[in-house]
Amino acid sequence: MSTDCSSNSNCTESTRLLPGEDDKRCPSYHGGEGDDREVLQPAHVTTTTRFWILAVFCVLSWVQGVQWNTWGPISESMGAAFPGWGASTVAMMANWGTIMFVVFVFPMSWATQRYSLRAGVVASAALIFVGTSLRCFTRTVPTFTILCHVCAVLVGVASTFVLSAPPLVASHWFPPQERTTALALMFGASQLSGVGSYLEPLLVRLPTPHASILDIQEDVMLVLYIGAGVSGALLVAVIIYFPSKPPTPPSFTSATARLEFFTSFSALAKNGRWLVLVVTYGVVVGPSIAWGSVLNYSLLPLGLHQDEAMWVAQTAMIVSSISPVVSGRFTDLFHGHVYASVVGGTAFNYATIPLFYEMGVDLAYPAPEILVSGAITAADNLISIFFFLVFFIPNVGYQWMTYTLVFSTSVSILPLLLIRFRYTRSTIDAQQV
Repeated sequence: MSTDCSSNSNCTESTRLLPGEDDKRCPSYHGGEGDDREVLQPAHVTTTTRFWILAVFCVLSWVQGVQWNTWGPISESMGAAFPGWGASTVAMMANWGTIMFVVFVFPMSWATQRYSLRAGVVASAALIFVGTSLRCFTRTVPTFTILCHVCAVLVGVASTFVLSAPPLVASHWFPPQERTTALALMFGASQLSGVGSYLEPLLVRLPTPHASILDIQEDVMLVLYIGAGVSGALLVAVIIYFPSKPPTPPSFTSATARLEFFTSFSALAKNGRWLVLVVTYGVVVGPSIAWGSVLNYSLLPLGLHQDEAMWVAQTAMIVSSISPVVSGRFTDLFHGHVYASVVGGTAFNYATIPLFYEMGVDLAYPAPEILVSGAITAADNLISIFFFLVFFIPNVGYQWMTYTLVFSTSVSILPLLLIRFRYTRSTIDAQQV
């Protein structure tokens, strides 16, 4: 009996497997001697490995976020223990991440499409480990400060992949009815990194008469040692096992060939609806993400120091990490005072993140997910750059941050109402079931 599956409907040109995948979508015929039974392999199969992939990538997102936001939660201690560490230095440490993202996001997107998801994960984990290890060599200023800048640059380069890859991971590993939920969990883990970084005041003492400069420096170094250790363990985990894709695709569109990189880039530049979405996302999300890393400064006028600000940030980050998951799961199931303000406003803002990405990928389909999500994330990073640069204006104060957050959220509604949206990718997957 012939094993040629060219006539099978599941093996059309548009669903040809990507390089490196095993062809298990087509009918296979297995039989020993005298066995004429025909065995049909299922077209789209999900594996439990996807939960390992999701867990590891969530940890990677969390670690990258914690290292990017190392200094804001302990800004008062840094200013007292390390000469030259004022508000502008703390802001610049975070700003390196946004600058590196804007500079390297498109080369990273091309490299990931050219090589593999696994290559991007391993490279990102390695960059984070090298950067966090460099900070552990010395506490002597200015060498310590220089190494911290180098680390911030390396973590920023790693963020180009970590923040752009969730839609690609979801597409490669999850079926349509789980895709947005997986996407939301990855973004939720990234947001939950704020909880990790804002735990630092529990380990780093405030500058008081009872805490010497040497004491505070030792506390800071302990935080850095922990960061390097966790980053090293993560690197080992991804090297041991993190395949790029499952042996069989979880959906029709996940197996469909994507447009070539530069062709996609040109198509996105001409896609008006997608451009409106990207600009809106950048204006809405950029200021709030940047503000999260310098939240201590905005609460100082209210008399809240880093120990008190820690609890405000903790609650806000926990709620905001849960809200994307809730909104993402809802989309999958039904497809087609200062404290209260911080918690509620931040939570509702972040709840929209996975929906923006899902909408952006659908509007741009069949452009590569890594390019689409990279461009979307570049928008919020570009806005964040300008947010951080304001700290270099002499005597600017901190009240401007509140007005910026209110303005960025309020101007976003009208542009979204102008977008006519179609679930292109989801509709195709539904038709193939």
